[in-house]
Amino acid sequence: MRDIKFLILIACLLLTFTSTALASQLEISGSLKGDLIVSTDDGKLTDQEKVNLILEKGFGFDAEMYIDLGFREDYNNADTDINEAYLNYYTDNMDWRIGKQLINWGSSYKLQPTDYFNPVDRTALKPLDEKLGVEAVKGIYYAPNGLEITGVVVPFFKADKLSTFIPNLRAVEDNVENMQEGFKVTKRSFKGFDLSLSGYHGFDRKPINNNMDFIYPELNRIGFDLIGDIGEMGVWTELAYAIYQDEEFDNGLETTLGADYKWSNDLYLVLQAYYQQGRLSSENDTKVFNLHFDKPIFNFHQVEGNFIYEFETETIVLEPQFNYSLANSIELQIGGTYINSQNDDALIVATFGQDRVYTRLNIEF
Repeated sequence: MRDIKFLILIACLLLTFTSTALASQLEISGSLKGDLIVSTDDGKLTDQEKVNLILEKGFGFDAEMYIDLGFREDYNNADTDINEAYLNYYTDNMDWRIGKQLINWGSSYKLQPTDYFNPVDRTALKPLDEKLGVEAVKGIYYAPNGLEITGVVVPFFKADKLSTFIPNLRAVEDNVENMQEGFKVTKRSFKGFDLSLSGYHGFDRKPINNNMDFIYPELNRIGFDLIGDIGEMGVWTELAYAIYQDEEFDNGLETTLGADYKWSNDLYLVLQAYYQQGRLSSENDTKVFNLHFDKPIFNFHQVEGNFIYEFETETIVLEPQFNYSLANSIELQIGGTYINSQNDDALIVATFGQDRVYTRLNIEF
C-alpha cells in the first residue's frame, strides 16, 4: 500500500510540474531509483525508492535558476528534501551562486581533503557518491591569464544525517559567530596542470570522540590542489593542513595522491592513496589505498568494482557491480559490498555499512 501511495504522489508531482513547465518554460529532468538490499549478515531485506526532480529556468544571458527536489521512502519512512536550490547570476567578470548548493572543491577520487563544506550522505546506498547541499553564497572572479578567485560564505553548519543519532553530540549552533568562510585561487593550464590554493575557517566535518563527548572542533585549513596529465595518464595530488583552535586537538595533514588511465580496450583504472593524521593522541592515523576499475562489455553494459584497504584497522572493502542497460536511460545495477575489518567501530566501516547484496533500477528522464 505504501508503494502505491508513493507512486501516486510522484505521478501527481510530475503532472503538476509538467503543466507548470508548459506555462513557464521550465526544463524538467530527473531520475527514479528503486533499491532492494539484502544484508548477508542477518538476511534482513530492505527497499528504498528515491525520486529526484530537477527544474531549470533561464532568465536571458544574466541569470538562471536550478532546483533539485528529492523524495525518498525507506524503512517505512518518507522524506522530502531540497537537495539544491540556487540562483546563478552572471556579470562581465564574475559569477554568483546564491542558495542551497554543492561546492565541489578538490579533484581527488571520492576522498577530497579540500572539499571543506559538503558532508557525504552516509544514509545513501553509496555514501561517497552523494553529498548534502549547504546554504551558501559563492562568487567566482575571472581574472586575466586564466586565474580564478572564488569566495564562499556558509551561514549554517551542515552535519551529515547519521551524526544526529550520535549520543552526547554537541551540535554547532546557528549564529553569526559560527559562520564558515572559504577562498580558492586557481590557475588554469599552467604547463598542462590546474593549480589551486585554498583556505577555510569553520568546523571539522567529522566529529571527534573526546572522552565520549562528540564535538565538531573549530579550525582553519590551508589547502593545495593539483590536477593534470602526464602523457595519456591523469594525475592529481591534494592536501589540506588543519589548524585547530583548541590546543587539545593535534594539527595535522590530510592528503591524496592518485592517477587514472584508460586503455585502448576501454578499461578504465583509478589508483589513489589517502592519508589523514589523527586529531587526538587516542585517534589513529588513517591510511587508505583505493582501486577502481570499470569496463564496458557487450557494447551496452558495464562491469565495475572498487577495492579499498585501510592499513591501521586492516579493513578490506570490496564493491563489485554489474550495470545492465535495459533501454536508453534505463539501467539495472546488481552489486554488493563485502567488509572485513579488525575494528568494527572504524569510521570506514561506519561509512560503508554492512555486508550486503543489492539491485537498483535507475531511470533517467
